[in-house]
Amino acid sequence: MRIPPRNKFDLCFLFASPAYEEFYSSLLKAFREGVPARHLIGCSAAGVIGVRREVESEPGLALAAVTMPGATLPLLQCSWIEMSHWEEDACRAHTGGAASPNAWFVFADPYTVNAEGILRTLSSAYEGVPLIGGLATAAPGKRHTFLFLDGVAYTGGVVGIGVGGAWTARTVVSQGYQPIGETWTVTAAEGNLIHGISGPPAFDVLQETMDALPESTRRRRLARRAPRSENRRGVVAAARRSGEGAGTSGSTRHRSRPRIGSTSARSVPTS
Repeated sequence: MRIPPRNKFDLCFLFASPAYEEFYSSLLKAFREGVPARHLIGCSAAGVIGVRREVESEPGLALAAVTMPGATLPLLQCSWIEMSHWEEDACRAHTGGAASPNAWFVFADPYTVNAEGILRTLSSAYEGVPLIGGLATAAPGKRHTFLFLDGVAYTGGVVGIGVGGAWTARTVVSQGYQPIGETWTVTAAEGNLIHGISGPPAFDVLQETMDALPESTRRRRLARRAPRSENRRGVVAAARRSGEGAGTSGSTRHRSRPRIGSTSARSVPTS
C-alpha cells in the first residue's frame, strides 16, 4: 500500500487487534512508509471500527488519516512512574513546552498506569483542554497491551499527541454506554476485583442497580453479554460471587485495578 506523495497527512490513527501482536513492528513500519504523515498514534484494541463495519474479538485493522495544515502536534510518551512525579511545569516541559494544545489524544496501558492519575496530571497542566482516548486492550489471557506512537509499539505507559494551532477536536458518541445508578466510592478492592462499594458487597449493589432498571434497558444489557464482549473497554466485564454459605460477599471484576477511595459507576449499551 502506498499513498501518492501529493496526499500527505498530518496525523494517522491506527488500531489493531491483538491477533497481529507479533507483526505490530512491521505493520507500523509499513504504514509509516506507505502513508506519508507527520505522526501516527494508536493502540491494540479488541474491537476496531471502520466505514459501516465493526470487527470485535477477530483480526482487524482500522486506519484514519487526517490533514490539518499548520497544526502543532506535541507528543507524549512516558511511563506512569515518570508522570506521577510531574508537577504542572514539568508536564508542560515534557509535552511540547508552554503552548497549550486545543485537544489531547491519549492512550494508556491499563496494567502499568493509573488512568485517573493521568487525567489529573494532564487536566492540571492543561486546564479546560479536552482529553480524548482510552485504554488499550490485551489479547485474551494476557496482561499486556501495546501503544503506538510513530514507528514504535510500546508495551506499557502512556502515549499522546496534542492538536494545536487553528485545529481542535470535537467528540461525538456513535456507539456508547448509558450511565445507570449512582456513582459510588470503592471501599474494598484487591487487584482488579471490587469487593465493597460504599459499604455493601459490590455484587449486591450491582444486582440491586440492575433490578431497578426498566425492562427495556435490562433486555439491552443482556443482549450484549456474549462471551466475546468481555474485553470491552471501560465496562464491567464480569461479576461473581465469592465465599460460601449465607451472607457471602460478592465482587465485581474490572479491566483496570480500582483503588480504595476511587469512584465506580455502571453503564449499559445505548443500542
